[in-house]
Amino acid sequence: MTKAGLTITLCPGSWPATATAKARGLSYVTLERMTPASTLRTYPRAKFVQATPIDVLEYGSFFLEGDTTREDLIREWEKIISQAGLVIQDREEVVGVEANDGYFTVRTAQGHEFKARCVVLATGLRGQPRRLNVPGEAAGRVHYQLIEPDDFRNQRILVVGGGNAGAEVTQALAAAHLGNKVSYSIRDPVLSKVTHENGEKIIALQRSGVITLYAGTELKEIKEKTVVLQPVKGQSKSPDGRTDGAEVVELENDIVFAMLGAELPTRFLESIGIRMEVKHR
Repeated sequence: MTKAGLTITLCPGSWPATATAKARGLSYVTLERMTPASTLRTYPRAKFVQATPIDVLEYGSFFLEGDTTREDLIREWEKIISQAGLVIQDREEVVGVEANDGYFTVRTAQGHEFKARCVVLATGLRGQPRRLNVPGEAAGRVHYQLIEPDDFRNQRILVVGGGNAGAEVTQALAAAHLGNKVSYSIRDPVLSKVTHENGEKIIALQRSGVITLYAGTELKEIKEKTVVLQPVKGQSKSPDGRTDGAEVVELENDIVFAMLGAELPTRFLESIGIRMEVKHR
C-alpha cells in the first residue's frame, strides 16, 4: 500500500520482518505493543500449536515438526531473536502514522516519535477481544482468555464461543482435577467451526456427563449468581439432542469465558489512511 508516495507493507509477523531488515543492512526500529509472541503467551498453558515452516534471514530455516506446545514455540522464537541479534522495543504501542515530506512520522502512546521511509504493519489478526454486549458483563465475572486453567477450581463456569478457542477452553476447564462444573454454549446447532479432533473431544465430554453442551443458544443476561441462555431462532437444540422445544434456561454460575475472537484493528488502519474493502465470495 502506498501513501503520499511512500510504502506501507502488511506483514504476518514483526520479528521475521525485523530479521529481513537487519539482514539487508537497513536501519530499522521495531515497536511491539506488548512483547514478542504476546499472542502466543495468551494461549492456555501447554496448548498445542502448529508452526508454519519459514526461512528467516540472519537465522536460517525455522521448522518444528508436528504439533508443539505454546511454551516450546515461545522458547524457539526467543532463541531466534537472541541469536539473530534483533532489537525490539517492547510496550511501545503505535497510535499514529503520518506522511510528511518523503517520510513517515510514527507516533506511540508513550509520546515517542520515529521517522521512516517505509512502515511495515505486523499487527496480526488479534485485536481487542469481542465483547458479549449483554447486561451484567463486567470485569472479573467475564474473562476473554484463559492462560492458566489451574487458577479456576470448583467453579460453575459457562464457556461461550463455537470456535476452536471455545472448545479448547471448555476442555481445559473440565479437567477432572479442577472440580469445575462446565457448561458450553454455541450459537450453531452443531459443532461446525472446530477441528475434527476438538469436535470429538467435546462430544465425548458431553456424552460422559463431564460438560453440558447448549447448542443453538446465546447468552442473554449475566446475573449475580446465574446466567440466562436463550435459544437462537431456528437453531436451538436442547442438551439431550432434541431440536424442538428448547426454552430459556437459567444456570447457576460463577464465571463466564467469552471466546468470541477479536475485533480487527480497522479503526486504527483507517485512521492512518488505509482504505478497507470488503470482498464478497
